[in-house]
Amino acid sequence: MKLKEYIKTRYGTQRGAQADFLRDNPDWLPQELTRWIKNHHVNLQTGEHYKPSSKKIKLKEPK
Repeated sequence: MKLKEYIKTRYGTQRGAQADFLRDNPDWLPQELTRWIKNHHVNLQTGEHYKPSSKKIKLKEPK
């Protein structure tokens, strides 16, 4: 789930929803939120955020 979608479902769409998110997550800076809100996803089981990548690696057997 995208971070933007998480904030929308958890905090709503009214004005101040992002501020509520930042209040609940004091280790996040407002600059980080605005930079990551559109592209980063949230793992709902662990709470980790990550940026999905379209690049894939070729897996090979170890030598």
